[in-house]
Amino acid sequence: MFMMICVVILCGLSLESFRLSMAAGAIQADLTKRKIIWLGAIFAVVQFFLFFLGTILRLKGETRFFLLEKMDVAIHTDCMIFAVLGCVYIWQGIREKRMEESCVHPWSVEGFTKYALKHGLMFLIVGCASADCLNRAFWYCAEIFLFLLVASVIGLAYGYWQGIKGWRKIRVVTGCLWVVTAICLLLA
Repeated sequence: MFMMICVVILCGLSLESFRLSMAAGAIQADLTKRKIIWLGAIFAVVQFFLFFLGTILRLKGETRFFLLEKMDVAIHTDCMIFAVLGCVYIWQGIREKRMEESCVHPWSVEGFTKYALKHGLMFLIVGCASADCLNRAFWYCAEIFLFLLVASVIGLAYGYWQGIKGWRKIRVVTGCLWVVTAICLLLA
């Protein structure tokens, strides 16, 4: 069950990274392959930092408030966080209006970093909620970063060349993955 939870969380983070970078790529003008890789790497670093920050905050909170003895309560809290996040994503994916695609002047590195921080709340929340179910596995952090990097670069390229086709469907699928994570946590 542990591996399934890890895979579902990894897929959910990657899909959200792909969706956000696809939207950013759809409104950019004159992106080169080098700039796509550079901006994708910056996007992945910011998202991973927020995920890792959420995990650290959760672990510090557990040791500070002695929640380690109440692991059952922590798992149920994580389950609720994933369930609410999943329902919100599904609802937004269904109700969302079509996003306008228009080429603007290329963003600077600072502009792209601000965009990643602005839309990075979900990564912070998932980092907090997944701290217990990851069993503090360091190798998993490396996998998360690599998947975020690949998803961000591919999302930027796809958005730049193809637009935002499938924007709403990706959000709904990501929401479904968070609901599956909540169910897996309940069954674990």
